[in-house]
Amino acid sequence: MKVQYSILRYRPDTYSGESINIGIAYYNLDTEQKDFKLIKNYNRLWAFDDELDPEFTRISIESFKEDWLSGSLFSSHTSLQDYTRFYVNEFYFSQVATENVTNYDEFIKTSSSYFLSKSMSRKERLNKKEKMVFIESFLEENSHSFSKNVRVEGKYDDPYIFDYLLNENEKPMGIKYISSSKQSLNMLRSLLFYAEHSYNTSVSIVLETDLEHCDIPTKNLLKMATEKNLISLIFDDKIDELLNV
Repeated sequence: MKVQYSILRYRPDTYSGESINIGIAYYNLDTEQKDFKLIKNYNRLWAFDDELDPEFTRISIESFKEDWLSGSLFSSHTSLQDYTRFYVNEFYFSQVATENVTNYDEFIKTSSSYFLSKSMSRKERLNKKEKMVFIESFLEENSHSFSKNVRVEGKYDDPYIFDYLLNENEKPMGIKYISSSKQSLNMLRSLLFYAEHSYNTSVSIVLETDLEHCDIPTKNLLKMATEKNLISLIFDDKIDELLNV
């Protein structure tokens, strides 16, 4: 069956580009069933923007959910595209994605655990293997051509093995998933050396955690690399933005 979904995000400043996932709207194209998953813990949202009014914000977010599920006196949305197009300011929805799934309820459980993981307890989150399976499924549905565990030659006979290689454009995109572990620092150094001396492949890093939760050496390296345009940096709960890079 085909399922559409779109991620509700909050960005206090449209120019900074920083945002946080709040919920996900779902639409089963086969059965016309609608669903909406919200974050369970709002503390991360209050920490993200401490100027928000908690009571008013909760009511607003709940009304977004209700509007999709039941409509209102003034609107009754028959498609997810129609519903999401009205949200363009601080609260906005991602581009609608479509996936072929075998189990609708299981897809909701897995996708919400993936995109809303940072507001969940650790035991509720997907492990790295489960995350990689979800990423692969997303790429299969939304990219034209990608390969796994690809060895790409560098300029100085210094090949690098990417988790994924996308051949969407004339210049392939190499993707590497970087966790928050200290062991990832050496991997990151090698990747940035490759990025600095490679002109045939663009480099994207999918980061497991928020930048502020990285250790200082990792954070400094990533900031330097993005400022020099050596890489594009995507946080794993915003994997949908990867194809827009």
